[in-house]
Amino acid sequence: MTLPQSSLTDRIQTLDDVTARRLLTAFARAQTPPVATQVTPALAQALRELAPEPVTGPVTEGDAARAALLLLAQDPQQRPLLTALLDGPAPERFGVLETTALVSALLIVLQIHVRFERHKDGSYSFKIEKKPTDATVLKVVVQKLLTLMKVDL
Repeated sequence: MTLPQSSLTDRIQTLDDVTARRLLTAFARAQTPPVATQVTPALAQALRELAPEPVTGPVTEGDAARAALLLLAQDPQQRPLLTALLDGPAPERFGVLETTALVSALLIVLQIHVRFERHKDGSYSFKIEKKPTDATVLKVVVQKLLTLMKVDL
């Protein structure tokens, strides 16, 4: 049974950092490979255009993962997989590659809503193709990703 968005949101907000990271990376592994899986300076510039204001305060990997999961919970097509991940056994650990896997997972989630196009000169542009119910959640995911990557906003 797929949970309604409000129930998913409540459950996601109470996840500890480790569980949030694991669920997000498990979700990302089930997706088609995206255009971008690492933050380059050119991609960071395009992301800054989506979220020009910096995050106030520290950001943990768990904060970023929860923000991405909350963005996914807004999409009715993603709710069945999120419900299965929340109700199923704990996804496997990634060990040393957890941060790299998390960054890739965050980019995969963003690309469900935003299409990044890489140009011949190496720069990126973006187009929001699937507007989330609450656009601020998309912005929060971008801000937390850039903060984790220590990219100046």
